[in-house]
Formats: sequence, structure tokens, C-alpha cells
Amino acid sequence: MASRRSAYNEDIAKDIVKFVEQYGLSDFGGATIAELCKHVCISESAFYDWRLHKEGLAEKIEKAKRKYRNSLEKRMVRALVTAAEGYEWVERKVRKDGAGNVLSIEEKTRHEAVNVGAAIFLLTNVAPERWQNVTNQNIKAAINVEQITGMRIE
Repeated sequence: MASRRSAYNEDIAKDIVKFVEQYGLSDFGGATIAELCKHVCISESAFYDWRLHKEGLAEKIEKAKRKYRNSLEKRMVRALVTAAEGYEWVERKVRKDGAGNVLSIEEKTRHEAVNVGAAIFLLTNVAPERWQNVTNQNIKAAINVEQITGMRIE
């Protein structure tokens, strides 16, 4: 394990920013501050102190968090599109003997069906003017009570 760094410098700032860009922070489902500090070999108290007092560090961290969030969003949209369209992959089964020598390799193409829920989600969010989840219908009707009951209401 690398030794703990105690003096702030631009190399540490770059390491912090690079880590946040790659792994994010917990507010977007990413790494914790403890994981970040362990990775860049600083104490949590040093991190919080530097973030407050070192000019520009807090802004660089926020920019890195936005970059991570945008990257995460792109990856999730890509995954959602893949699920909505369905996909295929090759499954490989490798049989080996006791010494680890390969005896045979069996390959099968597998198909993942279209995920209808993902497709609906995409369509209703990408083109809401054309695709809507209709869960509520407003019905307007006039009722002629006299015609139904034979009673006149005034």
C-alpha cells in the first residue's frame, strides 16, 4: 500500500478529479469519500479540509461529478436501448480434463427477447407527444335523470 500523502499539490488534485470522473461519488451511486481517500492515499479530514480551503478544488470535483453523471447516463441509456431491442450473445461451454486441458468447446447463440417494459419506458420518454401511458381517462357525460327515473328535478 502506498504511503499516505499529507501535503496538498496539483498531482493529488488531479488524482482526486480523475478518480471522481471515473468512479463518481456516492451522490450518484459511485464511490464513497473513504474509497476516494484510500485510492489517492490521503485522510478523509485532509480531503474535507482541502475541498474547503484549496482554491478551485471544490469546483473541479463538482465538474468531475457532472462528467461522471453524464457518462453514467449515456451508459444507462445504451443499456436500456439494448434491453428494449433485444440482443444475442454466444454462450461458450469449455470442458476440461483433470489436468486443465481443453477437451471440447461448445458454442450456442442465445437470444434475449425484447424487454417490453424498457421499450415502453423509452418511447414514452423519448417521444412523449406520440407515445403515452394512458392510465387515466376523463369521461364526460350528461345524464338525464328524468329520463332514467321518471322524476323531474327542478
